[in-house]
Amino acid sequence: NALFANDGWHAAHHRHPGRHHRELPQLGPQAERLSRLPPPLRCFAGFGMAAWLDRLERLVLRSRALQSHVLAVHRRALATVLQQVREPGRILVVGGGLFPRTAILLRERWPRAHVCVLDRDPDHLVLARRWLPEIELRCGSFPDAALEPADLVVLPLALRGSRSRALAAAFAAGARHVLVHDWWWRCPPSGVAVGGWLLKGVWLATSSVVPAMPDAPGLVEPA
Repeated sequence: NALFANDGWHAAHHRHPGRHHRELPQLGPQAERLSRLPPPLRCFAGFGMAAWLDRLERLVLRSRALQSHVLAVHRRALATVLQQVREPGRILVVGGGLFPRTAILLRERWPRAHVCVLDRDPDHLVLARRWLPEIELRCGSFPDAALEPADLVVLPLALRGSRSRALAAAFAAGARHVLVHDWWWRCPPSGVAVGGWLLKGVWLATSSVVPAMPDAPGLVEPA
């Protein structure tokens, strides 16, 4: 709101069109209907954010330069956020089959760990096999798929379903840590930004410390 002239208070503006935009937060009632998306991304609300992210991901598949850049910025972010995590025996990467950057980088970081990529789209898994021919690939949705417990679970930005439910399910299944890809403005203070133009960050949740994480309408889709 501070960057876009309190655009988030557009309903209050329509009720009081003559008032200065700085006064709008005081004019809107507590029950004001708000959008969790900033103005540049609000056009995506209600149109399936996960589907849009998949389309952007396919652009990365067409460019070696983009692939190198995406891997580089994620490598730096993961090195920071995972520096206190000891090597896991089993890693479950949810989604991310189109260009499995997280699985590639975690395999690079911990070559002895067993990595499993779970994606509900079998076509994504075919693409993932090109990058990681030796890892386990499963078709299904998290947390509904029957899977072995994992020490580290990775939740994608384009998760279909409730992030809160996915976090709870991961810890209930015995995960020590959950690595969450999220929009940078929704990351807790411990999160790390992943390249400015990507508008995303990563943060680590443990079974003992899980930051409050309300689900964001428009960013998730029913499983």
